[in-house]
Amino acid sequence: MTNNPLGSQYGTLIMSGWIGTDPRDRSDMPFLYLATPSDGSLGIRARDTMAKLAQALGFDPQPGSMTQQPNTGVYLTVTDDWVRVVMPSWAHVEHPGSPEIRRLARTKGQAVLTLSYLPLPSGVDIGTHKQHTIEQMACASGLVPVR
Repeated sequence: MTNNPLGSQYGTLIMSGWIGTDPRDRSDMPFLYLATPSDGSLGIRARDTMAKLAQALGFDPQPGSMTQQPNTGVYLTVTDDWVRVVMPSWAHVEHPGSPEIRRLARTKGQAVLTLSYLPLPSGVDIGTHKQHTIEQMACASGLVPVR
């Protein structure tokens, strides 16, 4: 289960993660993914909410963008049990993540955080949703450092 105090500002957020390929050097890279559940508004709320969150995190909110160095002070903390995305306001969202995601985030000192601009429909697997979001470039991403 995802702990979501950030939701008081941005509504319900669903977080997952995976190990992908770092396009810079083809090594393994931890990825984190945030989506909002479908709310019946044809995704308008999801797009608006996640674009606002992208700006708050210091990401370029353009769909398909990748921000190399967010300028807001956003960071990750990694414990033995959780990966937490922390904003300068101290609002955060956390997810258990796999041991491999947590280990790799610590080793690399950063992870890619992807914000989906598509709502997550009820009953749709988040992995399937993530793949569709990325294929459609309906997201904004950024490299977030680990502290």
